[in-house]
Amino acid sequence: MPNVREWLVFKAKGAIGARLITAFDNAAGDSGAATGEALVANGAAAAVFGVSGTRAVADGETVEVAAPGSVAQVVYGGTVDAGDFLTANATGKAVATTTAGARIIGIAAADGVANDIGEVLISPGSV
Repeated sequence: MPNVREWLVFKAKGAIGARLITAFDNAAGDSGAATGEALVANGAAAAVFGVSGTRAVADGETVEVAAPGSVAQVVYGGTVDAGDFLTANATGKAVATTTAGARIIGIAAADGVANDIGEVLISPGSV
């Protein structure tokens, strides 16, 4: 049996809606990896690592995050074509990017437009 986890569990720092791109809390130099806190990604510079599950959570609650290597549903924040690199907009929705240095959550697996629920192959990195 492969040693693969599809979902990771974190404490939410702030409310996190369903199917939004999540990031580690790096404010004030604290790493979310060390504190176990995740928050909604707020743009292309955020330390993105996954996508929240199908349930919105409040600050301090447990949030399930789709892990790298999995395919997850995500809310699109604009027009997306399958194969586009995806980053977060200011509200954690997935938008296409070709901007050098933008941090990406992964690659779109489906076409869509703003507010559609699309799919992303989660593979964090940079353009």
